[in-house]
Amino acid sequence: MAEEKKLAVTDGPLHLSEHLYQSIPNYQLIDALPFIDPFGQEDFARVEEMIQKEIATFQPSRDYLEPLPIPECPYLDNSPFVKEAMEKIKANGGQLPKEGLSERVNPSDYSRAHLPLPSKASSVEAWEECRDRTKISIFDTEENNEYLDVATKYAVPQWIHGKLQVSAFEESLAKKRKALAKEVEDIQKRRKLDQMSHGNVLRSLHREQMEFESNNFETESAAMAMEADLRRLRQVLESKPEMKEKVPVSLMESLSEVLDGAKPTDQEGSPSTT
Repeated sequence: MAEEKKLAVTDGPLHLSEHLYQSIPNYQLIDALPFIDPFGQEDFARVEEMIQKEIATFQPSRDYLEPLPIPECPYLDNSPFVKEAMEKIKANGGQLPKEGLSERVNPSDYSRAHLPLPSKASSVEAWEECRDRTKISIFDTEENNEYLDVATKYAVPQWIHGKLQVSAFEESLAKKRKALAKEVEDIQKRRKLDQMSHGNVLRSLHREQMEFESNNFETESAAMAMEADLRRLRQVLESKPEMKEKVPVSLMESLSEVLDGAKPTDQEGSPSTT
C-alpha cells in the first residue's frame, strides 16, 4: 500500500521543486538505459530502427507539459517562420510533416549544424569530418565578414565616385547631343533656304519657258499667215502675167525662195532688161 501511494504521488500538479521527468508515472522504476552504451554499428542501427518504429506508433496518453505555465516568447510568437511551422503542424493533424517544417531547413540535414548522423555518433572519423567542415565554415564566415567590412568601408565612396563619373559622362553626352542637334538644325535651315532659292529659280525659268512658248506660237502663227498671204500673192501674179512683168526679178526669186526653199531654175517668164 505504501508503494502504491508512493507511485501515485505524481498524479497531482507538478511542483516547481520537482523535475519534469518526475511527472512520469513509475519514473523511479527506470534506473538504466542500456541502449546508450557503446554498441557496434549493426546493433546501433537495429536499436535506431526499433526506436523509430516505437516513435511512429507512440500515442501519448497525457500531456506532460499541461501543469507547466506557457512561457512568454514574443520573438517566436511574432516570427513568420514559427507561424508557418505551426500552421503546417495543425494542417497535418498535430504531427510533424515528413517533408519538414520549411523547405529551406530540413530537420534531417545534420550537415547544416556540422554534426554527425546519429548512426555515426560514436565514429571518430565522422567527428573529424565534422570538425573539418566546421573549420571551412568558419573560414568562409571570416571571408564574408572581411568582404562586408571592405564593402562597408569602400562601397559608399566608390558608389559616390562612380555616380560622379556617370554624371560627368551624362553631361558630356548631353552637350554632344545639343551640339549635334544644333548642327542638324543648321543643316535643315540651309537645305530649306536652298530649296526656296532653287524653287524661285525654277519658277522663273518656268515662266520664261511659258513666255517663249507663247511667243513662238504667236511667231509661228504670224509666219503661217504671212506664208499664206505670199502664196495667194504669187497665185495672183501667176494668174496675171501683165502684173507679173511689173514685179522685179529679184523680188520673185526671193518669194520663190521663201515659199519653195530654192531659187527657180526656169527664167523664161522673167522680163528682159533693156
